Amino acid sequence: MKFWRKLRALITISAGTLMVFTVIQAFPIWRYLPVMDPRNPPVRYEVQWSSAEADTLMHTICYTCHSNETEYPLYLRFAPASWIAAQHVNEGRAHLNFSEQPLDTLNPDLLIAMIRADLMPPHIYRLAHPEANLTAAQKEILIRSIRDTFVRATVLAAATDAPCGPEVVLASSQRQPDSPPHCRESRGNPAPVPSQTTGS
Repeated sequence: MKFWRKLRALITISAGTLMVFTVIQAFPIWRYLPVMDPRNPPVRYEVQWSSAEADTLMHTICYTCHSNETEYPLYLRFAPASWIAAQHVNEGRAHLNFSEQPLDTLNPDLLIAMIRADLMPPHIYRLAHPEANLTAAQKEILIRSIRDTFVRATVLAAATDAPCGPEVVLASSQRQPDSPPHCRESRGNPAPVPSQTTGS
């Protein structure tokens, strides 16, 4: 009798857990807590990094939490894990978002300092993403690309009297029909310079 009671209890608990898990998949929690929205907003700016290798590194270690191009692994696509992951991503975007902020509003020295200090990518991110553990050579490639990309964008922007250089391209879906591809449209006051970054 004890065996069957335990078995029934186990089946009841398992069925209840499965039911709750199924229901929360369809629950749009972000309507009430926007910070947990797992969807990617439109990409407004596309940064053209100075080398293909640097572009790959940036997308591997930074764009998960600092762009609108986040790709969640399969195990993070189901609630409640997806809610927690989305919260971390959206908090990272709030500090730094390469898809929303043009380069002339960002501080490259801050980004470089955090990479040199081994603060970016964060340790907790590297535990789940071993590919984000940078070698010394990869760090230097990334730092050199950040410096070169920011300097080139600033110089070309000043030379063309445009709001940005060709290193920042307004995403085609957001570009005004008559605006040249190397210029971003004015958005009024520039975005604030981030004081810190989270995520990677």
